[in-house]
Amino acid sequence: MERRKFVQAVSVSSAAVVAAGCSRDDSATTSPVSASAFSYPEQPPATDPTNTDALAPFPVQQAPRPVAKPRSYELSLPDHRGIDASDPTGLGVLELAALLRAGALTSERLTRALLDRAEDKDKEINSFVRRYPDTALAAAKEADARRRSEGDRAALLCGIPLALKDVFAVRGRPLTAGLPALLGDNVAAGDCTAWARLKADGMPLLGHVQTHQMAIGSLTEQTANPWNFHKVPGGSSGGSAAALAARFTPAALGTDTAGSLRIPASACNVCSIKPTAGLVSVYGTIPVAWSFDNVGPMARSAADLGPLLAAIAGFDPFDPRTNGAIDWPQSYPSAPRASGLVGTRLGIPATAPTLDPGVADSYRAMQATLRSLGAEVIEVEAPAPMNYLDMIIGQGVEIGAYQAQWWPARRDAYTRYLTESFAFLLAHEPKAIAYNQLLRERTRRQQDWCALLRDHALDAILLPVLGTELVDRPPFGDYGPQEGMAMSPQTNDANYCGLPAVAIPAQPSTVTGLPVGVQLMGAPYSDAHMLQIAVDIQAHTDYHTARPHI
Repeated sequence: MERRKFVQAVSVSSAAVVAAGCSRDDSATTSPVSASAFSYPEQPPATDPTNTDALAPFPVQQAPRPVAKPRSYELSLPDHRGIDASDPTGLGVLELAALLRAGALTSERLTRALLDRAEDKDKEINSFVRRYPDTALAAAKEADARRRSEGDRAALLCGIPLALKDVFAVRGRPLTAGLPALLGDNVAAGDCTAWARLKADGMPLLGHVQTHQMAIGSLTEQTANPWNFHKVPGGSSGGSAAALAARFTPAALGTDTAGSLRIPASACNVCSIKPTAGLVSVYGTIPVAWSFDNVGPMARSAADLGPLLAAIAGFDPFDPRTNGAIDWPQSYPSAPRASGLVGTRLGIPATAPTLDPGVADSYRAMQATLRSLGAEVIEVEAPAPMNYLDMIIGQGVEIGAYQAQWWPARRDAYTRYLTESFAFLLAHEPKAIAYNQLLRERTRRQQDWCALLRDHALDAILLPVLGTELVDRPPFGDYGPQEGMAMSPQTNDANYCGLPAVAIPAQPSTVTGLPVGVQLMGAPYSDAHMLQIAVDIQAHTDYHTARPHI
């Protein structure tokens, strides 16, 4: 495959300059979007969907978009006749889509089975904040009627239930962001964009699932990890990952500001994608730090992520970061390539990150597996890992701007972890010049990663997700900032630089036997290619098929 060179292009949009493209996909180039493609959006609602002051600042960082569009992927569903539907709670998105299309399963039966399982098993795990059985079953019946009426023309996801992290606004539903002491009375005034799109496709909503307090942290300690109830499920999208691993839902949405999709995916042996910054709208979600935040899907296989990402991605006039998604094809792989990983080039940092022994064994085992499957895995001089606390200080400006509507006036409603974290952020608050230098450094670092991928003709960078084994669950919110970041996430650069990253299960820890994940990080807008590599890996490995005994 020809290695694409960087190209420079300027968008006619007044909102952004489209910078150096980094995609290696071969496809014909397209003309720039014409000015006629842009129109003034209707005025957003006077009240933000979250019912909080979540309006994003302007301008916002955008990832560089390639001039050439990616290839298209044909949908590949498994043969429904080979799928055991006796217990549909363990089936994935594509398997369920095949059964629903064939009329071999109804959404009502599926939704009821998932709700019953959660009712029976979630008392020990506490993945759900709230379940919505009545509306979920009503939506399932509507989805069944829609499939009978529309047949194969019905949306692929029609009738497949999902769970939403407790930061996604759903009109008329409580929205508490893992901190009921502060937001216990908050009710969403509208639907967030991601949920509105999935609802339009006919997906029943099972309920809201737990998040780390205000989605700021990596533990979600109020929820048990299904693999070991004494361990954390990771965060901040820990409820999403735990519900998937426990087979309470086949799909979930989460958010990712510094690894919050990938950390819990790694901890719970499921899959997630943190998309290119701006590919998916964050409008109507409770923010952590606007220019770092991303919405993304979670599922039990990489192939199941594609249909979910396709449904939620694309331009949203209420989220200025999505200007780069205008006219960008939302097509993602659902099957492995015949050639597999042959010819795929993956980079690993020559300076290995500090990892616990069991995590290091898993990371090395994945490298060996990829080489055995035909991939080239080469050492490269990667940019030094981002210091987590340095990035948190940079995020602190945006965190503080959002939290100012409550902090410090309602300081008593915050946990010890958040109180001490905010005190740290305020003590290290950068001056305006320093903050602007940080923004420039983000651009430089993005360019450094893109140059590394280009100069070594790499498809992706293979990285661990966490540096340590899973930690024990502390009392809710009763710990300091350092304990909250104790698992040494290796996830920061994807958020800092707007790059896509897919997390998939790897070999369990040789020390604890608990889940370990790796991630594939690529160039901006190479999301489909990252997913394709992940799908190819899972065609020849079975780590993602393991289930906890609950």
